[in-house]
Amino acid sequence: MLETQTATPAVTRAAAPPDEVGLLARLKYFVNPIDGRYEDLKKGNVAANVLRDFTAGLIVAMVAIPLAMGFAMASGLRPEQGIVGGAVAGMIGALWGGSKYQVYGPTAAYIPVIAGLMAKYNHSVLVLASMIAGAILILFGIARLGRIVAKVPHSIVVGFTIGIAATIALSQIGEILGLQARMPTHFFEKVEVILANTAQISIFAIILGLATFLLTKYILKISVFIPAPLLAIGMTTLIAQTLWADKGLATIRGKYGAIPTDFLVFTMPASITWTPEFLGDLVLAAVAEAQRRAGELLQAEMRKVPSLPFTPPF
Repeated sequence: MLETQTATPAVTRAAAPPDEVGLLARLKYFVNPIDGRYEDLKKGNVAANVLRDFTAGLIVAMVAIPLAMGFAMASGLRPEQGIVGGAVAGMIGALWGGSKYQVYGPTAAYIPVIAGLMAKYNHSVLVLASMIAGAILILFGIARLGRIVAKVPHSIVVGFTIGIAATIALSQIGEILGLQARMPTHFFEKVEVILANTAQISIFAIILGLATFLLTKYILKISVFIPAPLLAIGMTTLIAQTLWADKGLATIRGKYGAIPTDFLVFTMPASITWTPEFLGDLVLAAVAEAQRRAGELLQAEMRKVPSLPFTPPF
């Protein structure tokens, strides 16, 4: 559940290997984490460069942690799974990503795919689908088929992005209204739950939700270098825990319990059930995950931002 955003500088890692390079040489090129991405550290004051990079990384992490938790919950997962996914994938992306200017973080575009899968299966099936999606992307990268994505019309990418935004907005309606009940995945089921729990709707939760949105929007207008989401979340959380502590607002702890401290729990991929229904759902989820990552590469291409044919699909 990671997205990559790439800044506009034209310098990336060392020049991509030409098509005539053999398969083993190309694989060696892609799996090598020691390349030109570290060259900027040696320019000027090394200690100051490291400090600035560390500070920037710390700010990104502080913003990404609550974001990863929110996206995980919206996808039907637990908050700690979002934290671990963001941390591990961010580290792998930094070492083996397509450009030193890419920033890895939680992406909302996978929410509909993951939520649909989690509504029907368990976490191990999601792990299996993600591994298959990663294999698809790796094969596309090795075969240098990423250029095919550039043939997709711009209107399709824009329409897909708008549809994802609408789906995500609807997935958060229960939290905005302050409902204590767990929200289902599908739209009409959400409406039924909302109508059945209208007595739980909290005006205070609605105000906090709108305040978070407006603070994020207008703080970013002041400066893009200010971590607006972090400030917005911090300010509204402070209000919820102090001034409105007695208003019965739903919290993550109330819905999911305390976040565990044992993160070293590995979920093995599910075994394949050879039924048409399971195979259809698995293939659909894996292809959708791979397609979304390919769509991100297409958007980078349309912005003329350099990127490699594939990056880790986390």
